[in-house]
Amino acid sequence: MPVLFLSQHTHDKKTYPGFLLLFFGLAMVIVTTVWATPSENTPASETDSPRFFLVTIGPGKAYWSAWGHTELLVQQPGQEGIIYSYGYFDFADEDFFSNFLTGRMRYFLDHEPAARELNRFAAEGRDIWLQPLDIPAEKSWQLLQALQQQDTDANRYYDYDYFQANCTSRIRDLINQAVSRPLQPWLSRQPGPSWAELTLPVDNQGWLNLALSLAYGQPAWEKRNRWENAVFPLRLKNTLEQLPVALRPVENSQQVFQGRPATVSFWATHGPLAGISLLFLLAMLWPRSRFWGIKIWLIVQTLTGWVLLGLWLLTNHYIAAKNPNILLMWPWALALLKCQGQHKRYCDKWLMLSLAATGLWLLWAFNAGALYLLPFALLDLLLVFLLFRAKNHN
Repeated sequence: MPVLFLSQHTHDKKTYPGFLLLFFGLAMVIVTTVWATPSENTPASETDSPRFFLVTIGPGKAYWSAWGHTELLVQQPGQEGIIYSYGYFDFADEDFFSNFLTGRMRYFLDHEPAARELNRFAAEGRDIWLQPLDIPAEKSWQLLQALQQQDTDANRYYDYDYFQANCTSRIRDLINQAVSRPLQPWLSRQPGPSWAELTLPVDNQGWLNLALSLAYGQPAWEKRNRWENAVFPLRLKNTLEQLPVALRPVENSQQVFQGRPATVSFWATHGPLAGISLLFLLAMLWPRSRFWGIKIWLIVQTLTGWVLLGLWLLTNHYIAAKNPNILLMWPWALALLKCQGQHKRYCDKWLMLSLAATGLWLLWAFNAGALYLLPFALLDLLLVFLLFRAKNHN
């Protein structure tokens, strides 16, 4: 979901071992008997109305599943449960990768039999929770009709947004419209952390952590309210459970499948940042490799800085706008290459600009709590020091 690489699962139809299908067949029996069995005083209209369950899937190994997934399970009397999901995309779509780079992604709604869909996630070893939703009978029919109307060739595609139109936010909005008392007014008054704080770092996703830390602009670090933050699967699940009783549209969640516990590795989570930082640190400190260490780091900085500027100015990735990391990864860094040659007087203004930019980044980073890239800032300071020293020695 939701972030620059917040894609969800592709449309995948596999078969899995029979014991899993049996397990989820039993789970659906529990759903229909425990949560959908009417009492003697239940009106007939409520007895026949569909029941809805919020389905929350735990994080997966693929980068697009790093924050989990959200779906809606619909159970009608005497029928097999159906799961609706807004998380589908297709790598084979025309212009998929160019749309991804420019921030013009198209996702679509689809449905699957509940047992097969949940079985697929269980086979991946991911946690699965169900939460029965308290939706009035009349609105439950309206919700089902809305889903069926959207689940057509003409209506199923939508403009994907990493935080405001993803698999979780779309279902959050449906729930808000369907429950007796809308949730948005109350949640919008409750403060919360930023999207960046909720998405970084991701366990065992080192390259994703590095990419997001660099690409996140100022909008990612702005503080958000609880409504805006309920766009991540586990966050939505927990938010609904923590609402005041009068507003709460769910019963407590039931974990119907416990996935394989993930082993969190420091190197899998932070390895790219640590490895790159250590490599260039050693290269700059060792006299024999210093020239090339500084030169390659300046090239890396320049290329990265221009990519960040491009994401801000030339794409629809609003989350990359006003990126403070341009103060860290200098687009002008190649201008400092001459400082290793015979142009010492030329260097002063560029070195002072680079030092000031790094200082401003440090002030911003400590204020925002955005310290993941601090090792790169230390490399910048070391580089400026070495170039100043080289200039004064010549």
